[in-house]
Amino acid sequence: MMPNPLYQLLQEVFTKNGHTMPTGKPLYSYRCTDRQYKSLEESLIKLGKFMSYGKKAPIYVHEAFCLYAAEWVRRNHTTGHVRWTDITSSLQWSQISNSSLTYLTEKGLTFWQRPLRVKGNNPAYLLTLILEGGLPLKMMINNKGTLVDYFKKVLSGVRKNTNSQLCAADIAEQLEDYLPSSLRNDVVFTLAGEICEKLNFFAKNAEAYNNDIVDKIRLSSPLWYTQLPVVLSEKDAEELAKAVFSIDEKGTSYRTTLKIQLKWSSKTVHLDRCLS
Repeated sequence: MMPNPLYQLLQEVFTKNGHTMPTGKPLYSYRCTDRQYKSLEESLIKLGKFMSYGKKAPIYVHEAFCLYAAEWVRRNHTTGHVRWTDITSSLQWSQISNSSLTYLTEKGLTFWQRPLRVKGNNPAYLLTLILEGGLPLKMMINNKGTLVDYFKKVLSGVRKNTNSQLCAADIAEQLEDYLPSSLRNDVVFTLAGEICEKLNFFAKNAEAYNNDIVDKIRLSSPLWYTQLPVVLSEKDAEELAKAVFSIDEKGTSYRTTLKIQLKWSSKTVHLDRCLS
């Protein structure tokens, strides 16, 4: 029997670092390449004629859809709220119901060993995919909005941190009040911390502190953007960095000791982020 081409593509993504199955990491951390993303898109477009069948979608469409949707939001969304139709239109899926989309998402997340987020008491299918892709980072390029303000504060906190036991993800979590409640979770804290920590590292390495920071980073480390925790083009990475570096948030404050959780299990997860 011929191997399923969609599964072969997924396997190429999750076996990149020697794994035989998905590891339960957020989907952005698999660093889906531009070529893999384009192949996903082309494959799912070809299968669009079957999507009107509802829950009887072809095998591995669920898993591929989750990865594609997560990547699409980070790579393409620039303004306003993300809608299901933004994603389905890019795949030319005009005959698919919301119930089919939620089923695709729930089943696909199981394959990737990722949790379905909730908002209040309701499952948040679309929000889960947005978070799995590493947030709609292109929304930050225009240097406006809650998300870019939050990243600026995290960067400022990372720059001022003198406690070697306080990792960037903890600083990001301690600034959670600057985020909408729906984005206050471990994926956002970890990603914001990792991005800001990398930006701070490259700026210090380039001895760039005030003006033309991104230009100096480029001269010092030409391939710096390939070392960010998410896949971004050089242009998008530069625009993102310029937005985050644009203001030094002097008013940012954070605790210089580890936040102690009441539940031991929460504390353990919290410390694991610092040690990884």
